[in-house]
Amino acid sequence: MTGNYLIFNILKRTFIAIPFKPHNEWFQIVKDMQTLDWGAAMKWVEPEQWHITLAFIGNTSTVQEIEIKQLLTKLISGFEVIDVSLSGFGTFPDEGMAKVLWIGVESSLQLEALHVKLADELARLGLAFDAKSFVPHVTLARVRNIIYPKLFKAAFNQIGFSNEVNCSLTKVVYYESVLSRDGAIYKALWSGSLSSAQ
Repeated sequence: MTGNYLIFNILKRTFIAIPFKPHNEWFQIVKDMQTLDWGAAMKWVEPEQWHITLAFIGNTSTVQEIEIKQLLTKLISGFEVIDVSLSGFGTFPDEGMAKVLWIGVESSLQLEALHVKLADELARLGLAFDAKSFVPHVTLARVRNIIYPKLFKAAFNQIGFSNEVNCSLTKVVYYESVLSRDGAIYKALWSGSLSSAQ
């Protein structure tokens, strides 16, 4: 009994997100950003880990993981592929104290509806999650230390893109976030395609 109890109470750090895979021109924009002198120690996120977080759940038991997978399977059947465009760069919390450099995603009615429905279903199951305001974005880099604030501000003011960058959001993924010395590693626990993205 004790062994089975322990198995079902192993906690994973989990979140639900949409993988972000923009068109090819976007990759060159990010490469150009990485060549700038930011005056800071930064860890750039690998493109295969780019995503838009829908809900950060945190510590999750095995039973809760099963419930979330079942919830998602039912949930995504009512949603189609979502087309979005990028809306500019930003930092959390601000340039002077930045910890995260991100690109904003222009929200759409479909994306908002998906987020609201997911939040409602998680609450219905009594699952705790980070319920702060939904600001769709993709984390590009984590800022470990700003050594020269003026350089950081100057680099931030240089970044941008002249042409509209669009992206189709085609699936929802339930991730485990595994912390390591080199940063978080994301492991897919479940994924499902939105309609017409089969």
